[in-house]
Amino acid sequence: MAVQAQFPSNPPLLLSPHFRPRARDDVLLDEIHMIHDRSLLRAHAHAHAQFDAAYNNNNSGGGGAWAEENELVTPPPQNGPVPIQARVVAPAIDVGGGASTSGRPAGEDVVSHLHRQSAEIDAFVRLENEKLRWGLEEARRRHSLALASAAERGMERRLREKEAEVERARRRNAELEARVREMAAENEAWFGLARAHEATAASLRASLDRLLLLPPTTCSTNHPPSTADEDEDEDEGFADSSADPLLPQPQCCKACGDGEACVLLLPCRHLCACEGCAAELAACPVCRHVKNACLRVLRS
Repeated sequence: MAVQAQFPSNPPLLLSPHFRPRARDDVLLDEIHMIHDRSLLRAHAHAHAQFDAAYNNNNSGGGGAWAEENELVTPPPQNGPVPIQARVVAPAIDVGGGASTSGRPAGEDVVSHLHRQSAEIDAFVRLENEKLRWGLEEARRRHSLALASAAERGMERRLREKEAEVERARRRNAELEARVREMAAENEAWFGLARAHEATAASLRASLDRLLLLPPTTCSTNHPPSTADEDEDEDEGFADSSADPLLPQPQCCKACGDGEACVLLLPCRHLCACEGCAAELAACPVCRHVKNACLRVLRS
């Protein structure tokens, strides 16, 4: 009785969701080979157990031949990974001494199955490597885009800050320029006012000097006539020194004609009023110009 050994098309560990290819292909392939070897050994042991059970139940009496064949088939335990060439030869036997149901020997089925399984593993490894490479490239691309975007945002923020600083400096410069222009205009106005005041002071000084050099005028009213004694004193040369025509004599007030003209009226600058009349006058008695102010003149 021939028993066909059944081998799993994909070992459970290879299809586990936790299975991931490692960085180095040689380490990954070694681990896959070790797992595959263990799966094959377990499958052979299971097939031998089924064959022994079937043989004992049928009492065929072929135990000696099966023991000898079992010694030839069972591979020795191995401590490390086995190359694929040695791995695919061990199960290539006809367990039942006949052909498989497909018309080919069981060894050829096992070899073809192992070749197909090896090709599937290689394709799976290549696919996982391609996925890993694509994932790394995508992560690198996203990281580069994130870095570029962050750098661009930082540059835009710094550019906006610099533009705001330049705008503030421009406004401050415009304010300072306007302030400088205002101060220059104010300075020019003060210079003009100072020059006007200097001209007014010089004119007043000239008018005062001119008035002080004018010949004296006699007050015709409220002065008693001279007596004979005074005429005699004048004839003898003892007259008052104030009557000297070379000395400036005080003028009479043009308003009342009695007091001494000691107040200068502004802006006409006429020295023509006494202190009492100057406070009451609204216009100059000489030129009839409206009085704005008055200035008392002290004679030495």
